[in-house]
Amino acid sequence: MSEKRRDIIGSIIFIIFGIFLFAVSFTVKTIIENDVGPAFMPKIVAVAIVIVSVSKLIIALKNNSASYTTEKKSKDDKMGSLLTILNLGAYVVLFEPLGFIISSIVYLILQMIILSDKVNFKPVKFAIISVASTVAIYFLFVYAFNLMLPEGLLGII
Repeated sequence: MSEKRRDIIGSIIFIIFGIFLFAVSFTVKTIIENDVGPAFMPKIVAVAIVIVSVSKLIIALKNNSASYTTEKKSKDDKMGSLLTILNLGAYVVLFEPLGFIISSIVYLILQMIILSDKVNFKPVKFAIISVASTVAIYFLFVYAFNLMLPEGLLGII
């Protein structure tokens, strides 16, 4: 299967997923009326997924270069895709028990390792970026949006 065909199929799948996520977000019950509520972020994420997917679909449909339409993926690319799916699955499973901060830091570090090559492999940099971005997102959700994220193991402290 060509890269172009994969991009088209993937874009369509993510457009459908984004629409589904947006529709499902309306079923989330809000406790306080006129509050941002827990359905706010899923709606934002769903809209972002649809926008990015539509953009990718348009680019894929317009691009007709020979390398784009006939190029095959290497075994490393397939292994990276499989490891990414497994990493994401582990993140989803461990999100509640470990909490947002620990599970997100571990997920981001592992994902950066999966996506890096030998030249760009910098675990200290990966750790710094993962910790900084996770803590920033945590404070944004908890203090700016007043949304609670799972504390997991850190809730014991």
